Amino acid sequence: MPRMKRREGPGEEPLKLLIEPDGSERARSLEDFVRFFRILAADVSGLEEQAAILDSDLAQQELDRASQRRVHEGLESLLRHYLCWHLEGRSFLYLEAPSLAVSDAWRLLTEELEGVALPGPGEATLSIVARLIGILEDHSGAHPAMISLWRARWVYALQGPVAGEEALRRTLESLPTTPMDAGDGIDLIRRRAVEGVAEALLDRGSARLAGAWLSEHSELVRRGARLRRLAVWTRLVCGDVAGARRAQAYLEPWGGRLPDALVELREREPDALPLLSGVAGGERARCPWPPRRTDEPIHRGESGAIAMILFQLDPGRGAHSHRAEVAPTLCGSLDAWLTERAMTPFDHGSSEQELLATAAPVISHREEGRGLRGAIGAESSMATCLEPLMDRRGEVMGWLYLEFEHHLVPAQARRRELAVAAERELMRARELGAGRGREVTQRVEDGPLARSFEALVERTGMKLARRRWWGLERQGEELALVAGGGEGLTAPLDTHRGQALLLRRALAAGGAVSFDEPDEALSLHPAAGSGIAVPLGPRGEAFGLLLVESSRRKDFAGGVGERIVQTAREWGSAVRIAQFVRWHEERFAKELHFPVESPDFLAFAERVARVGRSAQVAVVSGPSGAGKSVLARWIHYEGGSRSGRIHVMPGSLVEASGLRARLEGEADHSLLIDGVEELSGEGQVALVAHLEERADLGPRLIVTSLRPLGELASEGVLRRDLVGRLDRLSLFVPPLADRREELEGLARHLLSRQAEGVRPPELEEEALAVLWRQPWEGGVRELENFLCKLSNEAMDHDLIDAGLLERVAAESRVPLRLRTPSRHPRKIDLLSALVTSQTQAGRANKTAAARYLGWDPDTLVARMRDLQISERGFAALHRPWSRSAT
Repeated sequence: MPRMKRREGPGEEPLKLLIEPDGSERARSLEDFVRFFRILAADVSGLEEQAAILDSDLAQQELDRASQRRVHEGLESLLRHYLCWHLEGRSFLYLEAPSLAVSDAWRLLTEELEGVALPGPGEATLSIVARLIGILEDHSGAHPAMISLWRARWVYALQGPVAGEEALRRTLESLPTTPMDAGDGIDLIRRRAVEGVAEALLDRGSARLAGAWLSEHSELVRRGARLRRLAVWTRLVCGDVAGARRAQAYLEPWGGRLPDALVELREREPDALPLLSGVAGGERARCPWPPRRTDEPIHRGESGAIAMILFQLDPGRGAHSHRAEVAPTLCGSLDAWLTERAMTPFDHGSSEQELLATAAPVISHREEGRGLRGAIGAESSMATCLEPLMDRRGEVMGWLYLEFEHHLVPAQARRRELAVAAERELMRARELGAGRGREVTQRVEDGPLARSFEALVERTGMKLARRRWWGLERQGEELALVAGGGEGLTAPLDTHRGQALLLRRALAAGGAVSFDEPDEALSLHPAAGSGIAVPLGPRGEAFGLLLVESSRRKDFAGGVGERIVQTAREWGSAVRIAQFVRWHEERFAKELHFPVESPDFLAFAERVARVGRSAQVAVVSGPSGAGKSVLARWIHYEGGSRSGRIHVMPGSLVEASGLRARLEGEADHSLLIDGVEELSGEGQVALVAHLEERADLGPRLIVTSLRPLGELASEGVLRRDLVGRLDRLSLFVPPLADRREELEGLARHLLSRQAEGVRPPELEEEALAVLWRQPWEGGVRELENFLCKLSNEAMDHDLIDAGLLERVAAESRVPLRLRTPSRHPRKIDLLSALVTSQTQAGRANKTAAARYLGWDPDTLVARMRDLQISERGFAALHRPWSRSAT
């Protein structure tokens, strides 16, 4: 071999002139060969100067590096093979083509590394991937960021796109941000991680978020062919065909694997073919992806839909919604849309009829310039899909309705996975109805809940000579009879009971359901000729049912059925209140009284229920003693965490550290900050920090205040940023002086509670009038204290008259107001007096109203004329719980 002299500077490696300096794997391999032959040449020549710089240690290092590169190449080839096999065409996740075949890559690893085991029989694909990543970390010399990228891809394949997106974002965050630290390898990893996040968003069906993500990384998109390809697909599925064509310019047609969802879109929309080049995936993998538990219900987020509704088919009766999840923008249109779609299976040309005729999916895409027929958001949505749900006999028992704000409908395999889960849910509901309908628990009780059902039936005004009614309480999937009555159908229920599937059907439909002919499968009583079941509570969240059955056929087809439905809708809140009263007595050993006769209060109760079901902070404001703490417990009850505790922290005693500890407590509890206006500055700062960073964690937060938070912020008592975070769900408890019509029922209730089982004394009419006209500035608490003293003095009396009341007030030094101001009276006082004393027909009893006010009737008539209050319709003006009265 010719002797070689050492050369200085750039000419030191003359053979490099034959190598393309592109940094590719081929070029690095050629460099390794150059170094190897130089080492051999130096060793043969024995030149001292070469030996000085190319000793055996350096040679070993060069050989080790070359070995590491070969190991790295083999590992990455295998990782690409196995991940592609696992995902097939189901995912947007892209992996470059492997440089080595599987057999060649395993042969290379076993030659270069000791102890590397080939895959065993039955070893799971992702288990092999995890093992390969471990070898990559230990033996390849790969950059930690590259290992993190592969580990994120493994999480993506194992747990699905949601977990994969989080892992890829963590990889991105770990990369150096300064140009000095970021070389070519880091730039490539960054591009691959950005690609992966966009692919995960597309796999989730979040096409618009994917488009926003790519716009955020526009510089990388310009330099990466794969990122530009993702931009083309994203614009296309979002309906921006012109933008997709512009993004396609100067971009080579895609020749790689095309995700299944886009393959099917290409088949349905031939116009998209020029923008959706590529080949379809191979044989589909058998396991569901992302993985899911067999008993786990599906949610709309799994398909990327803005609406997901499970429809159950009632042969001959149409279809009803078993369960619905829709985006907030569609909530306002849902009820009307469901009513409209109930009978579409019988409409010629409808998507539902096509599905029933073919038992195959029906997918529709919006055409340019036209709305999407049959969609909830007909003017904005871009695609709908009806996926059939089959029973065990292979018949259609319903369908899964999906609506999208883009064209990216999940592929057939993914839709089928979701449909299988939906089928299980419907089958469980059917079996539950068929099985448990025969075993409705009989638990008739004598308490507030039973009394509320009795009042509900009384309000319907229906005759009960040929009818029988039952009040049922719902607790989860259990139904319990808690009340009943009527003279019809007198056979004992414990020995003669039908299946009562009507109850399950009413719960599933979220509305009244009836039958007109005898049907033991539907009725609770086997001798019933007709019946009607009305759920109490919002759609899908009914807390009870009213069932009425008759010995006659078609007994509810006319106005009787409509009146039952209307009364149940108006009075349903009273039954819910009775459930809370029972819970409160069991938990706090104190029975409550609510003015359930007031429509205004029942409307307020519905607002309390909505606030309770929300996860946001609830604010309860009102004067001292008005009942804010009770209302906070009510909100806790409506939140569904009834088994959890309510932790009370007085605002004046709260320390920042203690507040933070409480805010990080268990999620099924509630935290009540009583008197938020008394929080210290440090406490307010701690609360703001929690609401900004961890508002969805920890216990449900409820705060009370004496005045509206806006006033406290304007006066500088509370921080404006804290008020902005808190004052979203607010309830106001009016003072007792603004709702005097409740005093009679409240006073009788308090006297009965203080009697402790003994018959309480009655209040004489004049004594009640004296109580009525007092201001009770201390609220219910002040009234209860006074009645306690009055009750002790009246232990031997059957009747409390005005004289006894005035004597107890004088002894207790409680000043009594003998009349309300009549010169410039408050309008709310006049309205309250008229409501308190009105006749059963709703007319004003001016004599009685004047007695409550402490006036003569002529003064009352004059003031009614001054304030433009008529003798009819005054009750509709008195709405203290709506805070509209003045």
